Amino acid sequence: EVRFFSIDGGHMLPHIVADSRLAKDSLAPHGIIAFDDTFNPAWPEVTVGVADFLRENGAEFSAFCMTKYKTYVCRRDHHQFYYDAIANAADLTAFDHT
Repeated sequence: EVRFFSIDGGHMLPHIVADSRLAKDSLAPHGIIAFDDTFNPAWPEVTVGVADFLRENGAEFSAFCMTKYKTYVCRRDHHQFYYDAIANAADLTAFDHT
């Protein structure tokens, strides 16, 4: 089982669908999926694919962190753990958290 799955391959919707399906099927219970290039205006289909993934799998997965061009997703039962880890990380205190 994969603990950290980075999706940064093709940037078209079929690529995101296939990659996110593979990530979902191989992810460890505590694993993280990192979607690259979300919110990047050069690759709008990535954002659509991530939104579709979260809409279709919202009962099981949720986003716990979003940065300028990345979205980090985990299983819902680990959401608070990862959210708290970021909120309380000393190295991240210089950054605004919303």
